[in-house]
Amino acid sequence: MQERSFGARAARTLRRELKEQGVHASVDAEPVFGTRKWRFVVCAARYRTMNDAERRDFTWSAVRHALSGTDARRVEGVVTMTPSEREPWRRATTPHSLAGAGRGGRFGSRVKSSIQSGRGQRAGVVRARMRASSA
Repeated sequence: MQERSFGARAARTLRRELKEQGVHASVDAEPVFGTRKWRFVVCAARYRTMNDAERRDFTWSAVRHALSGTDARRVEGVVTMTPSEREPWRRATTPHSLAGAGRGGRFGSRVKSSIQSGRGQRAGVVRARMRASSA
């Protein structure tokens, strides 16, 4: 239960920090399977005026400012998007993934597509297992 409370607390703290900087955002937290790390999805209308690098820099700056050093190191990744990007992203991602990364969460389809296309660090392992099971 303590792990779940970290995600909720960190999301609230990040949302509050962004609001203080003039960005009203929704922040969702998702645990990274098999680790003590978390991923965050930050959706804000103000991101429309920023390119991807600006969004990322702005949001990571807020993460570093809002969370202590130990807590900030538990943030595995941050996905930034506008409200108009959010719904297509939700439809394109799946609730389950291959290779364990993001298992049970919305980040799974990116892992799945990188494995299927031959990219990704676990692609070789997955292909070898597929070959072995078909033999």
